[in-house]
Amino acid sequence: MEFEIWHYWIIASIAFLLLEIFIPSFVMASIGCGCFLAFLGALLHAPIVVQLVLLIAGILIGFLGIKPLMVNYAWKTEKEVRTNVFGMIGRHGKICDAIESNKEYGHVIIDGDTWQAISEDGNDIPRNAKVEVTHIDSIILTVKVLEMPPPKEYISETPENIDVDTSSDDEMPVETEVKTDKSLLVSIGQKHQLFHHDEVLCFYSNQKISYLLPHSGNPIIIDDSLERLYRKLPTDHFFRANRQFIITTECVRQISSAENGKLSIHLCENRHIPDQITVSRLKSHAFRKWLKQHCESV
Repeated sequence: MEFEIWHYWIIASIAFLLLEIFIPSFVMASIGCGCFLAFLGALLHAPIVVQLVLLIAGILIGFLGIKPLMVNYAWKTEKEVRTNVFGMIGRHGKICDAIESNKEYGHVIIDGDTWQAISEDGNDIPRNAKVEVTHIDSIILTVKVLEMPPPKEYISETPENIDVDTSSDDEMPVETEVKTDKSLLVSIGQKHQLFHHDEVLCFYSNQKISYLLPHSGNPIIIDDSLERLYRKLPTDHFFRANRQFIITTECVRQISSAENGKLSIHLCENRHIPDQITVSRLKSHAFRKWLKQHCESV
């Protein structure tokens, strides 16, 4: 079989279209379109000059017409696919830091992760309210209320629901009840997880959000306030140093006296907690006694 010019054009067209599979820039496909138009011209016995004009025309059509159309279509298709972030829309969570008109935003916990949040209708949303995500802008979620908490859960004066109150550290009572449980069940978003006491380095709060810090790994956000949490813990293993910290002896590296009878506790090296914290004057004796009893029992 003797090859004619149109054979070469169709072979070139197929070759460039196949190359587009391996070089997905639509450049090869545009050249393939030009070769196909030249092939049609060759079938109609057009002069070689006309075939070359058809080749150039096909390439230009591919570059200036079809390529932008396909790119725009692909972009729109990709835009319609929800990414991990936009997949948050429709998810349910719980408010851990109240959304109030005097603040820029509050915080919501969804599956153990904390997000900045604002109210959809502009109304305040109290802590522990169950909400649904309706929109996301950058890293700020817009939420609407699904279920308000019982009144006793969000009255701000109730000390069970807050980590900071108007009393001083010196007025904080020292827990004396000894609990014998070896594990603690904590709420993490919509899940519950069991931690053995020996797995925990300390608990701490930051901006009204409570964290459990294990010996290894990152802090875990939990729903309970430190006040309620401490009532569940054995005081022979944990000590409420101040409003922000519940510590274990493994967390203590060194202690030293501070002004006004306070104690300065130097903590173990961990990038998630400060180098040292303070124990108030009235709690310093209880802390020394707790530390001594634990060390003697080891």
